[in-house]
Amino acid sequence: MTPTLDSNDERFREAVRRARQMSPEERILEGVRMFDEACANIRYSIRSHFSGAADEDVEALARMVIRFADRRGLI
Repeated sequence: MTPTLDSNDERFREAVRRARQMSPEERILEGVRMFDEACANIRYSIRSHFSGAADEDVEALARMVIRFADRRGLI
């Protein structure tokens, strides 16, 4: 199923509602959890494209992706 704009809007509203119920500490922890999950997804994607890459190479590429996204204001 392809998400529609309406379903994405609803997901966003639900995420905002949940965030408003969290304490500041919980929000920080959730942000760290989300960042860790995003990093794991980046590593997974790199491994799917470069299956023979060494762990050090995967980490170096992941850092490059994160720096690239950060410079462009994507994260």
